[in-house]
Amino acid sequence: MNRFAKMKKERIYTLFETLSIEVDKRIFTAVVQGDRDAFGDLFQKYYQVLCNYALTYLDDVSEVEDAVQDVFVYVWNNREVIVVDTSVKSYLFTSVKHRALNILKHLCICRISY
Repeated sequence: MNRFAKMKKERIYTLFETLSIEVDKRIFTAVVQGDRDAFGDLFQKYYQVLCNYALTYLDDVSEVEDAVQDVFVYVWNNREVIVVDTSVKSYLFTSVKHRALNILKHLCICRISY
């Protein structure tokens, strides 16, 4: 691939990423307003990729699913007070990471206790 084609490909990727961020903002705005369909769209878009990400921290599939579902439940229950400073995608990935780490911390404490 020549240099020009590479630059064009990078611009297209950047444009696609920007468009995706804008779509996510609109979906999240609808979620904040209580739109269940928008919440379903957000869940469908990110559930599997967030589960795959959580698998990098957790070995148990049920713990992975619980972590991701906990994040989505938190988002729905706190939708009116959540502030997303970066992107919705970043917010979700960071939330799943923190939830997975909390699960690991709990598992370590339980193992030490026994």
